[in-house]
Amino acid sequence: MDEKPRRCWFWFRLRTLLILFALASPVLAWVSYSLGWIRSRRECFRNNHVCSAVESHRVRAAPFGLWLFGEPGYDLIVTHPDVDDATIEELKDRSPEDADEALRSRSDRIRQLFPEAEIRQREWL
Repeated sequence: MDEKPRRCWFWFRLRTLLILFALASPVLAWVSYSLGWIRSRRECFRNNHVCSAVESHRVRAAPFGLWLFGEPGYDLIVTHPDVDDATIEELKDRSPEDADEALRSRSDRIRQLFPEAEIRQREWL
């Protein structure tokens, strides 16, 4: 009865756990950022901001490691004309400067989402 109970030691020290956390955080942050970027690219197609796209047949054409998550790269993105009926209704109450900025920001956003592609605007028929 004089035996002391065995003490259970942790497998890792707190310092080791903090080092592992510090090493894993940037990797997980990059994965989260990349998946958000892929979601935004696909949403651009769903919301009909893009008419058509030509996928690249080059190896790893998607930018910044998006190809690791199965995202294809694009050589050409054709967008709808910036001004349609819905856009005109939306921009009626804005000043000309604000309307111009809104149209420019939409085109810039597509360029940011698809930096590997040439962006062209579809002509009116």
